[in-house]
Amino acid sequence: MELSHKDVISIYEKLKLKAFSFYRKGNYLQSLKHIISASKWAYRFNFIYVDEELERLLKDIANCTLSVVDVSRDTGRFVLLETHGMDNRGLTQQYIRAFMSMGIEFLYVSVQCVRSKCPDILKELEAYDKAKVLLFDSEDLDDIKKSSYILSEIENYQPSKVFLHLMPWDVVSLMVTHAIKGAIKYNINLTDDAFWLGASFIDYNLEFRAYGKTVSLEKRSLQEDQLLYSPYYPILPKDKTSFQGYPEQAKDKLVLFTGGSFYKMFGKDDLFFLIIDALLDLSENLILLIAGGGDIRLMKNKLSRLKNKERVLLIGNRKDISEVFKSCDIYLDTYPIAGGLMEQYASFYGKPILAYSDRRKQLVKEQEVLLRSAGNGVCSYDDLDEFLRYADKVINDVAFRMNEGRKNMQLVPSTRNFNERLKSLLLRHFNTLDWKNIFIDYDEVEKLYLNVENQYTNAAVKELLKGLRFLCFLYYPLKIFVFVRVLLKFLMSNRRKDD
Repeated sequence: MELSHKDVISIYEKLKLKAFSFYRKGNYLQSLKHIISASKWAYRFNFIYVDEELERLLKDIANCTLSVVDVSRDTGRFVLLETHGMDNRGLTQQYIRAFMSMGIEFLYVSVQCVRSKCPDILKELEAYDKAKVLLFDSEDLDDIKKSSYILSEIENYQPSKVFLHLMPWDVVSLMVTHAIKGAIKYNINLTDDAFWLGASFIDYNLEFRAYGKTVSLEKRSLQEDQLLYSPYYPILPKDKTSFQGYPEQAKDKLVLFTGGSFYKMFGKDDLFFLIIDALLDLSENLILLIAGGGDIRLMKNKLSRLKNKERVLLIGNRKDISEVFKSCDIYLDTYPIAGGLMEQYASFYGKPILAYSDRRKQLVKEQEVLLRSAGNGVCSYDDLDEFLRYADKVINDVAFRMNEGRKNMQLVPSTRNFNERLKSLLLRHFNTLDWKNIFIDYDEVEKLYLNVENQYTNAAVKELLKGLRFLCFLYYPLKIFVFVRVLLKFLMSNRRKDD
């Protein structure tokens, strides 16, 4: 039994109703819990991108539980509120380094810090004498007490600007943001392709690509003058991991590399795997390495059907990902869901990118900035024959391949350019880049993620069960078979790992 579009909507609406019901009863913590569950659910399916009713409810809870804090003084200090930092992931390091380059005093607040996942971030903050750090473990305080404590610290700090770098369901940071009056509020729009809470809480949205800008205008009710264009550069690990090497079969071969969560490669009638076979047909000296993880049994099953399966190797999750990119020759973007950070790594290291998409998207190339549309790379083709002709040239013409890689390298913003552009944006709130809206087939996106949930990840149902536990069966008795199926699949998967 699978989830339908109607199921997705009904489950979401029931979670909202429960959130409002608990609020009316004065049980604000339970209301927040259900707002979080609803937001996580919406994030997984892309059937909506904003919910004004849910945001009004969150503001109402903040009004009932927190006191307004006035920070109208122009101190020049910043606050960065984030859910949890992760080294080399997200945009934390880009922004704190930009603050440091400006000599800004800032307060860094992580509401659910996992120290083992952000040692580099914490080291950088500790080394900067103008940074104050406030960290919370996920279970330190309940959401209301945590919000109140953070708000008190911010009142004492008196920032003139507040930056948000949040998971889509971070109710703590948003309640704090709502209670702050006088500061300019910026959202760093990392999750630009999915639902997130907070659109009505902010003054400006920092966008990193044309896709996010389009969604903000078309789906989040944000205005053009609220959007600031700030494309970013990839963060490389500070402590370099030595190259673990490639499998012996890759010796003296032309290395085509792809990677990411396996579910990004499944679906659409296994077209990605047909593309793999077609690419390997272009040269007997070509070998494909696939990094990442997911349903390994399903991945191996799909690869076993390939004509050229002997030249496809799984290399697992690699801590030396920078070295893997340095040593490969060409990067193949995943399909039907493209990878963002992997494309940036490929461009940074001067590798040509092969990317196929269902529909021709508006690709934008500007000096020192690579703008990806709908997740597609710099060489995106919707015609398979045209794609393979380009791939043939990249694979078999060394001079062309090197030149394409050099062009891609020039499209990644430098650290200096990112810092200078951000400084200018914060001073003038005026864009020097001209990004056009792109076409997005929202219905197709929704269908894609529903298929991913049903066929491959079950991530939304797992999160719902984890968050609400037995309440899932009470709220949704007609979906008991879906829940049991996912639970059994999860238990069997863990048993295989133990074996």
